[in-house]
Amino acid sequence: MERHEPIDEFNELIESLWVKIKSFLPKSRHVDLKRTYGHECAGVLLKEVRHPDHFFYLSNGAVLKGLCDLDAVLSEMDDSTFVKHVSPEKNEFATWVGHIVGDTTLANKLQLLDSKEDVARAVNVRVNWLRGRVNEAPASYNPRIR
Repeated sequence: MERHEPIDEFNELIESLWVKIKSFLPKSRHVDLKRTYGHECAGVLLKEVRHPDHFFYLSNGAVLKGLCDLDAVLSEMDDSTFVKHVSPEKNEFATWVGHIVGDTTLANKLQLLDSKEDVARAVNVRVNWLRGRVNEAPASYNPRIR
């Protein structure tokens, strides 16, 4: 009978956990960003996330699938919904934008903001800037964004 060393069992456990963790990660968003430049990168950031596990579910029941959705709802969002997602201890919008959408530039900015108006303005400016980058793209480029 073969005896397993504790370190072997530990390594097997780590490997199996890593496989499970990778199954929850977005499959191509960050890879897409590494392979693209300029207008293509902007198009990737403006696309909706693909899997419902990666959607952002607001406490009021609304579902966000991408930056364009976040931009659309922030200005109309009531204060009680906003404070459930943003407080001095956490900023769920920044976390989602950085880890799921893949826009670390915007995520870093959102981490510094705590008012609904400032967050809405930052998201709106970023979305409009990204749309401008996509509009500068050659006519053959079609990212299928809203």
